[in-house]
Amino acid sequence: MIKYANGSKDIFNDTTAPPLPTMETTNEEIFKPIEETAPEYPGGANSLEGYLSYNLRYPKSAREKGIQGQVILRFLVKENGSISDIQLIKGIDWKCNHEAVRLVEKMPKWIPAKLNGKFVKAYYSLPINFKL
Repeated sequence: MIKYANGSKDIFNDTTAPPLPTMETTNEEIFKPIEETAPEYPGGANSLEGYLSYNLRYPKSAREKGIQGQVILRFLVKENGSISDIQLIKGIDWKCNHEAVRLVEKMPKWIPAKLNGKFVKAYYSLPINFKL
């Protein structure tokens, strides 16, 4: 018996019951996993850390004022590995912010992100620490 919201009922006996739905199986692959990789600095995270520490020029005025902290930039890594659309997400001092942008602008091409085997554009957020 099936009861409906409006109060009506349908009663089935063994001979009048609706047929059960059937399921067909095939050998076709239904779901393909999404394969993606994030953009990466050439040589990986350790190389990126080395690049930043070697090339960072702590602004003299910020050093004299004892300014420390973290600048966070976001940028687009294009399909060819070039960087564009640099955005300041978090800053600490205008000279430190400028230095962080200079570092990113000077970077070599990155290994672009991949989606299902194809290079794609992807944003990357990079924290740059200024510590005395």
